[in-house]
Amino acid sequence: MPIVRGQGQISLNPHLSYFVDSTSNLGLEEIQSKEFLPLKAKASAKIYSFGYTHDAIWFKLNFKTGNVIGNHFLQQRRWYIHHFDLWLFEIGSPKVQYFESGSLVAIKDRPFPHRTLVQSVKLNSNREYQMVFRGKTEQIFDIQMILWSERAFYNDNNFKILGDGIFYGGLLLMLVYNLILAFNLRDSAYFYYSLFLGNALLSIATLEGHSLEYLWPSLTFWNIWAFSLIRITGVVWIILYITTFLKTKEREPRLHRIFQVLVFLVLLNFPLAIFLPISSIQGLVNVYGFCGLSVLLVAVIRIYRAGHKETIFLVSALVIYLLMMIAILPRQLGLVNNVNFGMNAVKAMHIFDIMMLSLALSGRIRKIRKERSDAREALILETQRHTNELESKVQSRTLALEEALFEATTIQEKLIDTQAQMAQSEKMAGLGTLVAGVAHEINNPSSAVQIYMYNLKQDLAEFKKSLFDLAAEDSSKEVLDFFNNHFDKVHYKITQVEDASLRIKTIVEDLRSFSRLGEDERSPSDIEEAILAIKRLIIVQYGDFVKFEENFEVVPKLECWPALLNQVFMNIMINACQAIVSTGKIGNLHISSWVQDDDLVISFEDSGCGMSKKTQEKMFDPFFTTKPVGEGTGMGLSIVFGIVQKHKGTMKVHSELGQGTTIILHLPTQKNYNFELRLKDDTNT
Repeated sequence: MPIVRGQGQISLNPHLSYFVDSTSNLGLEEIQSKEFLPLKAKASAKIYSFGYTHDAIWFKLNFKTGNVIGNHFLQQRRWYIHHFDLWLFEIGSPKVQYFESGSLVAIKDRPFPHRTLVQSVKLNSNREYQMVFRGKTEQIFDIQMILWSERAFYNDNNFKILGDGIFYGGLLLMLVYNLILAFNLRDSAYFYYSLFLGNALLSIATLEGHSLEYLWPSLTFWNIWAFSLIRITGVVWIILYITTFLKTKEREPRLHRIFQVLVFLVLLNFPLAIFLPISSIQGLVNVYGFCGLSVLLVAVIRIYRAGHKETIFLVSALVIYLLMMIAILPRQLGLVNNVNFGMNAVKAMHIFDIMMLSLALSGRIRKIRKERSDAREALILETQRHTNELESKVQSRTLALEEALFEATTIQEKLIDTQAQMAQSEKMAGLGTLVAGVAHEINNPSSAVQIYMYNLKQDLAEFKKSLFDLAAEDSSKEVLDFFNNHFDKVHYKITQVEDASLRIKTIVEDLRSFSRLGEDERSPSDIEEAILAIKRLIIVQYGDFVKFEENFEVVPKLECWPALLNQVFMNIMINACQAIVSTGKIGNLHISSWVQDDDLVISFEDSGCGMSKKTQEKMFDPFFTTKPVGEGTGMGLSIVFGIVQKHKGTMKVHSELGQGTTIILHLPTQKNYNFELRLKDDTNT
């Protein structure tokens, strides 16, 4: 039984006992009655491996504490265990510390946010504890349990971060350098070598858990397949690199055909990954990788014997790669449990291979440079000869070409001017015809109404005067008041008709003004006024089924394309109303706006029928619609999405089937557009 003194680290593997749960259904209480076997892990071994297994494996450990200080950390360094549950019991105390983790749990949701499986535990001094944990995975089942003091854990973690930073930084620099060489030299061998470098970088990052931490923190399910599929692409890149570098298509055509078949078989693993378990995919990758590297080694040796001495570096790289594959095969098959090498050995192998492949390419650079230098000298000599012959012809034709160019330029400028004038004339002619027709048809009767209303007011005034003159002083005050009231009502109605005719005149003037505006011109728009105007338009059709609610925290004016935003608001509000009507019940459409992080946020929340996940995934696709044939084109939300993007905004949708839909627009206010913000006046609400 180990004793924890609170200093440094303790490897727990040699002290563990285990039980294999072939049903994967046993619980903690059921497992307590089972007989656990000693793990027989060697103290010198870094990892204890079970190979590929679909069983759940339980582990148990009893230990004592000395005078411990501060928190401790339990770490399973092999992070690719998919499900990992740990219970820590203090003997004689009812308290239990329980932790649920695993590679299928996002790092931010783990008991301790770390790329490996880490739990922070509280240990009391001079106590006895029992630790029980359970693991299940479709990857290789490896165990490397370590109990750390708090200080030792953070020191080790910081040291590893520094080492990984240097390692990844070096690989990234090599990747960038070789990509630059690939584009400058236009050599496909350098391009495939760069892809191999990137694949090696991604492979190690995935095996170490850094990909989950930084590249796809939310795609935990991808961890099951990531390393295997990355290895598949790695085999493809190294085959393509070496066959291109050695030009096997010309030098070894028979072996080259074998390489083509191998590349096809390796790529076939991508669709097979949908149907086969991960252990089978790993096995196929090992078989294809071993066969491919073996055939590559044969080809390299044959070409080396033919006199190409630079291939000795490729021989070294392939031999190390094959030895590493042979070394890890017993572990994958579960034939070797105690593993003495870890990620440092894998990194060293990758560094050695990268160095050997890079040294092979360095000789290629010298050869390419010499070939280009010779070609450049030959080209200079040939160019000088042709220059002397062409110089006289060029001089004789230069004057003719200059004259022709001047004439062509003059004609082109005239054509461009004429085309622009014709396009502008056609545009203005069409718009002028439309405005003239509308103005003529509306303005003439409007003017007539104004004239006759003016005459009617004069006649009414004269009639009133004549009537009162006839009545003179003989009429009673009640009669005179009666006539005055009726004349005032008629005068008021005439005034209303005059105002309406003036409004018609204003509309005509607005139409003329519109004809002078550009289609792409931005202008300040009152968002609240625009939304309320659209509401007044659609409430006529949907007012019996939809109750509109507004909550505008601000009265914003946004520099935008008003017509396009009106189309966005109209489409969203009509869709919301139709969703409410489809439920057969009276519903609510709540519209609100506020400012958040320099964005104007507008929310449309309805109580309609909502959308399924499948519908939400396709709702912005052109021509997708849930409406019956003939009732919708499926372009509405696609156009809306494009308009919002044109305003450099974003559009978020939250919906549940049967629960309603909320659409939230974020429109930038300060970065790209002018924005005026005034506090909402509650007295005018």
